[in-house]
Amino acid sequence: MESKEQILDIMPYATIEINYLNYIWLLICIIVFVITLIYLIKKIPQKIEKKEDTIFEIALKNLKNLDIEKSDAKTVLYEFTKNAKQCTNEYNEKKLEIILKQIEPLKYQNKNIVLDRKIKEMLKGYIQDELY
Repeated sequence: MESKEQILDIMPYATIEINYLNYIWLLICIIVFVITLIYLIKKIPQKIEKKEDTIFEIALKNLKNLDIEKSDAKTVLYEFTKNAKQCTNEYNEKKLEIILKQIEPLKYQNKNIVLDRKIKEMLKGYIQDELY
């Protein structure tokens, strides 16, 4: 019976070699990825917030804020001409040309001018109908 219950010898300690180079490269890649991710998370919202208005948006805002009734007539005509040309497109270009031909002589008069109701309505109509 003793032969069946024989105690087995314990194996000697074996040296296991671990290649740490793979783990170091993996750690470096993870660190670079995390740093890049943090940079992008901080940088993207700043670019979104700093979005500057385009020339079209600035001209459209100026046309909307143009006070046709109370401002000086020459100033109104010059501002309208400058901003409307920047906002024009193929659909409203012909209407703008008609309006500009009608107001062109008024801009170059030496004396102070008063805009009549018809011209004021044309300017307001162009701003409201064509640009919205």
